Amino acid sequence: MFRQSLRQVARQSSNVVRRSYATEAATSDALKLSLALPHQTLYSESEVQQVNLPSVNGDLGILANHIPIVEQLRPGLLEIISKGGETEQYFVSGGIALVQPGNKLTISAIEAFKPEQFDANEIKSLIADAQKRAASSDEVVVAEANIELEVLEALQHAFSKLPQKLHNFFIKFPPRPFAQYAEKPSTIKDPHMNPFLPNKNPDSGRWHGAKYSLRRSADLFKMARKFGIQDLLPPIPHRKFYEDKYNNKTWMRGILKQKGQKWERDLPEKLEARKKAIEDMDNIILAARPSYKKRIEKRKQNKRTWF
Repeated sequence: MFRQSLRQVARQSSNVVRRSYATEAATSDALKLSLALPHQTLYSESEVQQVNLPSVNGDLGILANHIPIVEQLRPGLLEIISKGGETEQYFVSGGIALVQPGNKLTISAIEAFKPEQFDANEIKSLIADAQKRAASSDEVVVAEANIELEVLEALQHAFSKLPQKLHNFFIKFPPRPFAQYAEKPSTIKDPHMNPFLPNKNPDSGRWHGAKYSLRRSADLFKMARKFGIQDLLPPIPHRKFYEDKYNNKTWMRGILKQKGQKWERDLPEKLEARKKAIEDMDNIILAARPSYKKRIEKRKQNKRTWF
């Protein structure tokens, strides 16, 4: 399927698009995303928090209240961050992104695939095949091969952004759906043995712990989740716990009863003071606990900078 789509992309010409700016932007907290392919609509004015585009002028992040622009997309990763903080990624072969007044972002792409639909070994074989055809004497074949190489190299570059731990893990345990893994404890000779679950020796009858402990499996899950490829990992025990932890974030609840009447809690000045206190929470905790500074520094070091 991907090979046929790649041929279709290579036969279509791309037009260079210039930026256009407007004088005034709309004011809202949500970005309305529409992502359409010639044969499918993936998003239709869905409210999201942010969209990171692989523009020909460089990677570009689009938030609400962005000035109207038109951008040509190069082959690369399109990242969509929902209002709840969930990340979804698509590899696009190229296209056009249009930011319109009213916080509307419209993306038209020739093809878009999720990262889990690819195999690193298949990408390498496609690159080798395109390189052979690039040495042809036929100008049309060479032009198509060069376009395919551009798309495939961008896809390979996107895979190279994964942390080394995930690379090493996928070398030992290929990602789903290229490999199937048991959802319950099994024997060590089971071809579908899950490295995150206990396994039994059929000869001695003894049970052994999982090859990857809960801590190591949690680390892999967190790293994979940053790239939106957590579904490629084998089934993880207590996965619902991790999903609840990251998806269902709740505000801290005060233990002491607030002063004043109950109706006063929703006054604008009360809400503003509460919002300011939450934003300045790190400094408040730091004043009470100087050791909290190490946690703040560690959080800054772990902040995502890959996009």
